[in-house]
Amino acid sequence: MSEIIRKKYRVWDFDEEEKWVNAMAKDGKGLVDAGSGQYVFEEEEPGGFLYRQLFLKRSASSDRGRYEIALEEENGWKLICARGRRAWMKRPNDSGYYDLLSDAGNKRRLLKRIRSGLILAAAALFCIAFYELFSGMVGQNSIQQYLALALILAGMFLLAVIIRISGTLRWLKNRKR
Repeated sequence: MSEIIRKKYRVWDFDEEEKWVNAMAKDGKGLVDAGSGQYVFEEEEPGGFLYRQLFLKRSASSDRGRYEIALEEENGWKLICARGRRAWMKRPNDSGYYDLLSDAGNKRRLLKRIRSGLILAAAALFCIAFYELFSGMVGQNSIQQYLALALILAGMFLLAVIIRISGTLRWLKNRKR
């Protein structure tokens, strides 16, 4: 019987997500499908499989993505599900830790793309906020000033996320060495 669990992870917490899925596998629940914060598990032999995320250079439906998945399957991994640039793979847990060919470089590329988008969004929020703030000073419109304050707070939140992603990128760079 399938069990559906909804659990959200931030994009930079991929290691925590893998640890949680592997802890579920030790309890006898094998991952069948995953995506958008929803995980589907079925009963399996406790601790029988090891689960890893594969971070692809291109979408899983592209030729390049299928090629990367095929490489992993030749090394003994089995594809569970793939969405976008992420794929979940499993392998029998007979001799400890296995690493995928998907190294920290693919994870870094994904996080750099996300960080770039967030930087652009934060810059746009700050530009709009300062425009609203300074144009509101002339007309003394308090609604514009509250809007500017809300936009500045949203931009600061994005900056906090950008800083967290940058820290994860530094950690991945040091781990790669």
